[in-house]
Amino acid sequence: MTDIIEKLGFLSGGSRFRRIYEKLQISGDRIYKDSGLGFKSSWFPVYYVLSRTEEPQTIMEITNQITFSHITVKNIVKELEKEGLVHVSANPEDKRSKLVSLTPKGLKLLDKLNPVWEQISGALREILVAGHPEIIAILERIDNELERNPLHERVSTR
Repeated sequence: MTDIIEKLGFLSGGSRFRRIYEKLQISGDRIYKDSGLGFKSSWFPVYYVLSRTEEPQTIMEITNQITFSHITVKNIVKELEKEGLVHVSANPEDKRSKLVSLTPKGLKLLDKLNPVWEQISGALREILVAGHPEIIAILERIDNELERNPLHERVSTR
């Protein structure tokens, strides 16, 4: 079967990024499952932010640290809360926002996740460097370029 994505060149850039992301996410979920951990790879950035601070974080504070959309972070927090990994409480300083922190269960899971993250990091390094030794810098430049001048603005000015 012909892979149309490969034939589209630059037009399929976003689709190729998504395909790579999906492969990584599926593998990440399998790693967590095989390790006996009740964790999903899509939770990683939000959980990681919460694991590296002693203070509860608002959804906006988490969003600003990982630059995901507000709704994406909110949905991940809901999933983490459902699993009992985070506690969500009212923010006494701002009634419109909530404070999010890891629960004791969430903190306990961290001890099991850290060694798995080290293994994943090493394997990802091998994969990404095989693609290009400077892939992280390249991705950062692409991200910065999209921030500076988004695709929709480039298209509308042509």
